[in-house]
Amino acid sequence: AFTIFINRHKKRLETAAMRKAQIQMAGLGATNMVVHLVQDPDPEVFCATIQFATSLFWGGNSVVQDSLFKHLESDETQSFVRTFSEKIQHSLTSLRNWKSELAFV
Repeated sequence: AFTIFINRHKKRLETAAMRKAQIQMAGLGATNMVVHLVQDPDPEVFCATIQFATSLFWGGNSVVQDSLFKHLESDETQSFVRTFSEKIQHSLTSLRNWKSELAFV
């Protein structure tokens, strides 16, 4: 029972620390950075940005989500959405091609 209590408390502390770090990073412009770096043509930059964004938005932090929303209300929204959509479509096509190539092996 004590171990369960400790694990729950530890998880709450980790969640609070993560939330605090997310808010600090958003305050430093991390959400703006994500929007700009997603549009970088280098696939490695795109992948690293998606990994970073996943950590930044992990847990549904409303402060961070609001920060992204405010940035996306600007004129850059169309460019971001178009680029992100194109990259996701390209990745899906690549995965499908890879999967069909494996079927022939």
